[in-house]
Amino acid sequence: MGNPRSKQPKKIALVGSTGGGTATLGHTDVTGLVEMIRHHLGCIHAGADSSTITSTGNDEKALPPHPLVTLGTVLFVSLDSGAGFDSATGAEEATLLFLADGGREMIVRDRLDRINDTMRDFEKGIARDFQNNELHGIIGVSCKPSLVSSTLQAAAEMGAPLTGTGGSSLSEAASAFEGLRLIGNAGGSVGTTPETKAVSFASAFASEWGLGYDPAAAGAAMRKRTQTASQTNPSSTATATPTSTTADRPPTWKSVLNSCLPGFWGVMLLKRILRTTPVGDWLPEGDRRALEYAMEFHVLPMVCAVVMATSRRKVESVQMAALLAAAACRGSILGGLLSGWCAAILEERLLYASILRWKLPATFTNLLTGGLVGVVTATLMAPLSPYLGAATGKFRNLTAVYLWGSAGSSNDNNDIHESLRLVFSSLLGCLFCYGSKVGWYHSIFLPLILIEMELGDPSMLGALDVLALVLVCAGVCLGLLVTGNGEDKGLARRGMTTNLLYGDFVEAYYPHAEKYPLVNAAGYAASALSSAILTTDCRSSAYLPFPAAVWLADDREAFLAASLIAFFIPFLGTVVNHTLFVRKRKSE
Repeated sequence: MGNPRSKQPKKIALVGSTGGGTATLGHTDVTGLVEMIRHHLGCIHAGADSSTITSTGNDEKALPPHPLVTLGTVLFVSLDSGAGFDSATGAEEATLLFLADGGREMIVRDRLDRINDTMRDFEKGIARDFQNNELHGIIGVSCKPSLVSSTLQAAAEMGAPLTGTGGSSLSEAASAFEGLRLIGNAGGSVGTTPETKAVSFASAFASEWGLGYDPAAAGAAMRKRTQTASQTNPSSTATATPTSTTADRPPTWKSVLNSCLPGFWGVMLLKRILRTTPVGDWLPEGDRRALEYAMEFHVLPMVCAVVMATSRRKVESVQMAALLAAAACRGSILGGLLSGWCAAILEERLLYASILRWKLPATFTNLLTGGLVGVVTATLMAPLSPYLGAATGKFRNLTAVYLWGSAGSSNDNNDIHESLRLVFSSLLGCLFCYGSKVGWYHSIFLPLILIEMELGDPSMLGALDVLALVLVCAGVCLGLLVTGNGEDKGLARRGMTTNLLYGDFVEAYYPHAEKYPLVNAAGYAASALSSAILTTDCRSSAYLPFPAAVWLADDREAFLAASLIAFFIPFLGTVVNHTLFVRKRKSE
């Protein structure tokens, strides 16, 4: 059990990987992620509660002189290619970072399958540290429980709290190791950054142990450390940590697109609010139409361009160049991604050429890299973007017509079309349910959802996300709450509330579904039947409270009917499975 008022020093173990959908926004820089987590844990102090803030008299936040919570051990794997692990085969080149308490560091580069074997050897030492009460909490970042089973078992036996990201791994760990307690807002990883991860982890432990936490102190300390390092040694790195675990290549294009999810989410909600609530009436008609036009055709390409550019080069001139370039990518997020990629490459090459070869002044160099690069890229993208936008528009039209379009009249051809539509939409629902379990969500489904949301509208695949993943999981979790034991109820309660309130953590029911075929079959049946009754007016999105997902749909009655099917079939399947199999197994 956690000690709610413990002021004794605590040490945390970090285990994990760059994951399936998190290999972007800094996650390929493992040492940077570790340093960010270390700083935020160091900002936990002996305050009255987790909201306590301490500061110096000059508005600068002060770090505790002797941190109560420190990062004791790190065991972290990353792919050198910068890709995620969803489609990894074991033959990829990978890097293992091992940091032990006391400063010992080891970096191992090898094939992923051999790295996994090495990780199993190292994690046994971490397990002993938990057994000896030298480690008191654990952070899991997209960790594979089978690779750190000894550590998780030891942490569970000692009652150590677990927080982290990576829905599949967290739900599997909580289900497999009795006594392992999830704390904080542990859950999925889509769209998170190293900073949001670090803040989440530190807040969870501070709340668990009744300590104060000052996130502002971490940023101030890191900025001060960067300034000090640059003044004392201009060639030093910003964090004075090794950079050898940074991936050799930037994140993949799909990872960059996935990380733009918050931008798509915000544009979709703002457009809907302007069109369906009195908020739109507050603006003059011309201003409202101009705002809607900008959101529909320009905002998302700019978001994609900036994120793509900064994933390669984190400098201000690249951001400015990417924004300028994206101005020519009307209505095309693929154009935005391509313009950001071009801007980052051209900016870097022009920077070195201007200074090293042409000996241009710094001010003029900045004008070229931040301004001229954007102009040149926009000029190149202007004739290409309409074709890219037409290609993604064709994809949206084809899916709408052939998967969810209504046949209209009742002649034989339309009857055949309607029958085929029902079959294909049902199969797609099953495919969504299956694909999310085998790693297709981040690599295939989410990019397609975002392409469908290109103009800032909800999507049909987003509605399928809600039905086949979010509500199926919530239904199973409700069934476990009604019938399960204490261990099942903890994970089920978290799974149901997170899915219904936030549209996330769909992996919570996977361990139970894999154990019982009837529950698994109920999930597939619900996915198929609910997707079959969708229409093109049922566009929606996950990552929202369920009432908001219903509000997004134009045909709310049809979407609500599909939602009830997606929720209650898994619920009933779980209850029946408990009655026929689980209770019988326990009685035997």
